[in-house]
Amino acid sequence: MEPRVKALMFDVYGTLFSWEGIAEAVAQIFRQKGVRIDPRGFNLFWRNRQLQYSMMNTLIGKGFEPFIWLTRKALKSAAAFHSVTLTDEEEEQLTTVWLDKLEPYPDVLEGLKELKKLGYTMALLTNGNQEMVRTGVVDWLAHRGFSFDLLFTADMWQVYKPHPDIYLKSVSTLGLQLREVLHVCRMQSDVFGAKAAGLQVAWINRANEPLEAYGLTPDFTASNLLELVKLLTVPRP
Repeated sequence: MEPRVKALMFDVYGTLFSWEGIAEAVAQIFRQKGVRIDPRGFNLFWRNRQLQYSMMNTLIGKGFEPFIWLTRKALKSAAAFHSVTLTDEEEEQLTTVWLDKLEPYPDVLEGLKELKKLGYTMALLTNGNQEMVRTGVVDWLAHRGFSFDLLFTADMWQVYKPHPDIYLKSVSTLGLQLREVLHVCRMQSDVFGAKAAGLQVAWINRANEPLEAYGLTPDFTASNLLELVKLLTVPRP
């Protein structure tokens, strides 16, 4: 019998807020420059490099860099790969989108409110740094009637997911046992990292992806937060 979950800990980008929406900002700049490149493909490359650089930053161990810095480095790499020349102003414009212009998925606000009604402690655990998450996520939700109890960011622990420290130190701050915390995330690397650290995991599979054959599986799988609400209100055998 699993211990009762007492806290939900949410990833942000891709789980609650849509990084895919940045493609529109990319498209706008491409139109202005006359660049004929698919902005969605460019955005996907940028996002992949962003995640790769965050993992590399932790593995190399040469000093922690804030997520927004890595985001700009990843943008430079995406531009170079696609042979697009961006001015400093254009780089700044696109990087700033991550700070305060991302939109949540349609299910998020209602889903978070319904989950909070179930009595869980609600926390964020993200690779984003404090400034960008407070400005673009915490404040956005607070203005619409929802507040998290705690915010954990990579710059607090000086490592990025899926390093075990970011999960373990966050759970320790909650004052709970590992299996009393359900980590809610979209990226499969986050699923595997949280499971390996000992947490229960809910995979928000927004893209209907097959589970990779890594050997670790989520405890719950849902396509969105409203579906997760239903799963958590049904008694488990």
